[in-house]
Amino acid sequence: MKCVTGFAVCFLSCVLIAPNAVAIPIVFVDTDPATPGIQSALNILLGNPFTVDVVITGVEASQPLNGFQFDLVFNPFVLGATGVVSGGFLPVPSFVFVLNSAPPDVNYAEFSIGGGAIGDGILASASFDTLSVGTSDLALTNVILAGLIPPGVEIPAQVSDGSVTVTSGHAIPEPSTVLLLGVGIAGLLAASRRRQ
Repeated sequence: MKCVTGFAVCFLSCVLIAPNAVAIPIVFVDTDPATPGIQSALNILLGNPFTVDVVITGVEASQPLNGFQFDLVFNPFVLGATGVVSGGFLPVPSFVFVLNSAPPDVNYAEFSIGGGAIGDGILASASFDTLSVGTSDLALTNVILAGLIPPGVEIPAQVSDGSVTVTSGHAIPEPSTVLLLGVGIAGLLAASRRRQ
């Protein structure tokens, strides 16, 4: 019994004292790249195009990023993808594979033969047109990160999606405006009846 207890205490102390595991990179959809920080939601007027960035943070030097792929899924009734370009995070030369940028998703992959990247940066930027009023998720699926050490090893990742709300931009009149308009029309009708 002493041996089992001693082993359990030794095992627990090794686990608790062991250095923390490598941090897991996070892949975000930044819906408003012009605003500092990661914006997960965007409100935009119908007819206005916009661009979102797919951003990665927390790539450590112990496991540089050598390649990646993702699908960015959207509502094709609300948004239309117009293109996707590299964010320049991977060292050059890199090879870009845009497998699809048509509804209902953007399929993108990039691989570097110039080495691996560390830190934070933009993986890719996708452009969209607004097609109708509504809300669309911008969901990251099939996210795969490939490490440099050893080559091609998969790096686990956390994913954070975004959303876009498209509005018509037409202001709805306030009740006081409608009331004032109604009083004006009633006054015009009363004046025309008096003339007759």
